[in-house]
Amino acid sequence: MNNKVIKFISLIQIIGGVLGILISFQFLSLHILPISLLILIIFVLSIIAGIYLWQEKNIGYWLTYIVQVLQVPYVVTNIISYSIVSGLQLAFIIVSSSQILNLNTNFWIGSNANFGIYNEVPFSALGFNIVPVIIILYLVNYQLKQKRQKEEK
Repeated sequence: MNNKVIKFISLIQIIGGVLGILISFQFLSLHILPISLLILIIFVLSIIAGIYLWQEKNIGYWLTYIVQVLQVPYVVTNIISYSIVSGLQLAFIIVSSSQILNLNTNFWIGSNANFGIYNEVPFSALGFNIVPVIIILYLVNYQLKQKRQKEEK
């Protein structure tokens, strides 16, 4: 079935993966090899997921679920930080410092990776990216609809 939304999600993942590979080289230039390799693997996985999803192969859906789940959390603590974007981000983030508690939104087109281990950070932030949640819900619904249509035939 030629579904334009599936094709759009595929393109987001492929383009996000390509841009993300460029980001992983930035980490490599900082001589952070384990983090660079992890980021590289995630973004290569994004490209592979996008290609297989474009073809509407079952493995494409499963790889897309993995890539999208990895993009949901946004975490910064005084010990670690983690966030990754491969394509699109609309994140809702609660930021806490010693004086202030803020609710922020972050919109991003492209790719971004934030992995870190810290001794001390003057703030903490917890949030989530709503875009991968919407993508996952759409794909699950789409797959269920496809399954029902096959059963009715």
